[in-house]
Amino acid sequence: MIKIENEALFKSKLVSGISIFAGSGFSVLPSPSGVTLPTGSELSSEVIKKFKLPEMSSNDGLDYVSEFCAENEYQRFLREKFTVNDYNPLYDKLNNISLKSFVTTNIDNIIQLVADNSHRYYIKNIRKEGACSNRPSELVYIPLHGDVLDDSSRLYFGKFELSRVRDDNSDLFDAMCGYLATAPILFWGYSFNDGGVLSVVAKLIEKNHNDIWIQVLHGDNKSKRLYQAKGCNIIEADTKELLEWIGQNCA
Repeated sequence: MIKIENEALFKSKLVSGISIFAGSGFSVLPSPSGVTLPTGSELSSEVIKKFKLPEMSSNDGLDYVSEFCAENEYQRFLREKFTVNDYNPLYDKLNNISLKSFVTTNIDNIIQLVADNSHRYYIKNIRKEGACSNRPSELVYIPLHGDVLDDSSRLYFGKFELSRVRDDNSDLFDAMCGYLATAPILFWGYSFNDGGVLSVVAKLIEKNHNDIWIQVLHGDNKSKRLYQAKGCNIIEADTKELLEWIGQNCA
């Protein structure tokens, strides 16, 4: 069962305006046909097979394995794998809330599809289109690790690539800091393992922890204790439960 600390306050923030910082745990729901995006270990196994890396193991981690792939072919492979054509309709519940910005380390296009089917929002990709115009219908989109729909956008998955992503995309990271500092934040499906992002996140938590909600999975007591100690509000739920709760509680 879903548990939300300061639930009434959280609901009011969803109505008045909130930003979402999404990680891989956000994009896990299957499409109506049952298709899901691959997990890290699944993708590692597929990469090892496709790029003929028999000396590797999926246990090595995708960030390590991907360093041994032919660059252009690997980028094409990632775009094919993470370009979504159909998505779970539960994601449309995001249209029930007031979204200020959507920051993500994911490279898939689920949020773009949601906006395409929305009468409330249109996507403003900061990387491609520059500064926003602050219209209520404008959803600021900041893809920190790349965007499958933008052919000029590099997709960051390798160990060395991820170590320099903040330097390569300094404008995006600066924009992220600015937008996330102006509204309450919901961290959704994010594991906080990305060194390039974590220093920024730590500053946001330190500065504005009372207005931050962090979604953790049931039983993840380690993360729960850590972010409670930082003063953040905890949501114990999986992605399906949280979207269903939004649908039931936000008109």
